[in-house]
Amino acid sequence: MHELVTFILGMVPLFEIKGATLLAVFYFHFSPLKAIILSTLGSLVAIIPVIFILYVFGDFLKKNFAFFQKILTYTHSKHKHRFETVETIALATATAMPIPGKGVITAALIAYVFNFPVKKAILAIAVGTIAEAIILYFILFAVRAVV
Repeated sequence: MHELVTFILGMVPLFEIKGATLLAVFYFHFSPLKAIILSTLGSLVAIIPVIFILYVFGDFLKKNFAFFQKILTYTHSKHKHRFETVETIALATATAMPIPGKGVITAALIAYVFNFPVKKAILAIAVGTIAEAIILYFILFAVRAVV
């Protein structure tokens, strides 16, 4: 049962890998590897629905609300130069940072605002999610060694 909770929390926006892993390790007493694997799988499963829902909902908002279109156009034009040459690497890196508020949902928003093709966005977010899991594993390993 705790495995399922960890997997599902890996999909939840505010928990994602970081929260689900911490809960699994320190409350459910899972090994860091087991916790990372379960929460990462949950987060990876969430990528495709999040991308498609965001792209469909965002396109609806762009077509029906001029203000939303203006915000997206302004944001895109103001920050596009930062992503032009290394856009896929930048998206994967943004996903990989184990910081609260960074994860699949944030990366999907970035992908939508900067008009990433869906397949490219899914791949970059998946790579970033796996990189985040590896970074978090080493952080957990260090913390458990100290504690």
